[in-house]
Amino acid sequence: MHRLFILLWLFLLVGCRPTAPTESIHEAAKSGNLELVQRHIKAGTPLNKKDNTGWTPLHWAAMRGHASVVEALVAGGADVRITGLMNKTALNLAVENQRPAVVRILQAAGSRERGRPLVDGGLGVSEVLDNN
Repeated sequence: MHRLFILLWLFLLVGCRPTAPTESIHEAAKSGNLELVQRHIKAGTPLNKKDNTGWTPLHWAAMRGHASVVEALVAGGADVRITGLMNKTALNLAVENQRPAVVRILQAAGSRERGRPLVDGGLGVSEVLDNN
């Protein structure tokens, strides 16, 4: 009886998870569709998966300047250190495309991952300090 209860509980637990939307999370991030990105996060869609261009949803949102989507992805567990096409991080893309709001979000997220604020605003000195 106990096993049956556990199996039933697991079935209900798995069955209660929201299903992922039909539009990909990459497309949602690219277009800045925050609601769709949030639905993907709730459904457990992998946030760090690269698409056929080699970019994650975070790369697309950062490049396009969708700050609210970037915040949602970071809060949902997206890895800000992943490199994509041409070995660039989402922060690299935000800087290159002059997206200051996104740059601030990604710098803050990167400093939290490292356990301390970047002393140089993310320009490289912190890397040197960490390696000495």
